[in-house]
Amino acid sequence: MGGYFRDIDDLGKATQCVHDALHIYRHDLNDSHPDTWDSLCGAADLVEMAIEPRAVWEPMFQEALAHKTDLLGRDHVNTLQTVFLLGSCQIQHDAYHDGMPLLQECYDRCSRTQGLTLPLTIDTLAIIGECLVRQNKFDDAEVSLRKCYALKCQGFGPDHPNTQKQLHNCRRSTSNRANSTRPRH
Repeated sequence: MGGYFRDIDDLGKATQCVHDALHIYRHDLNDSHPDTWDSLCGAADLVEMAIEPRAVWEPMFQEALAHKTDLLGRDHVNTLQTVFLLGSCQIQHDAYHDGMPLLQECYDRCSRTQGLTLPLTIDTLAIIGECLVRQNKFDDAEVSLRKCYALKCQGFGPDHPNTQKQLHNCRRSTSNRANSTRPRH
């Protein structure tokens, strides 16, 4: 239920659901159920969304990631989802040096083990491209964003809203690059 409330932007109810689930997993079941770590990851994501400091949510993600890696392995899609969320949150806090390696690892592992059409693979590639734009690395960003656009065209078709949004991101990156190379007067 927490995920449902998060998706409809009711963070209060989402937080309560995740907190209740986490209490059951951590205290009643003594961390013995694998879903404990999904709940902890969800709690970390909600804490980050509530604009808490990185020192609050990052250890939660790290603990969930460590346990998921032990239980499922580094290539499991559930583990990779946690890598993606942690890296994305770090990027949102301008910690590119921490987030980009995680996102790159997520993309590499997803594309190798899950395929290029997995939504997580495509979403990771899109975030990598956006991160590169934010760092003014426009040539690298354009490569990622165009590849993401091609994958969305293949998966959704060229007229799908997700594909059109990605096309907009590609054009914005090209425009940003052009603006950054213009002489200033």
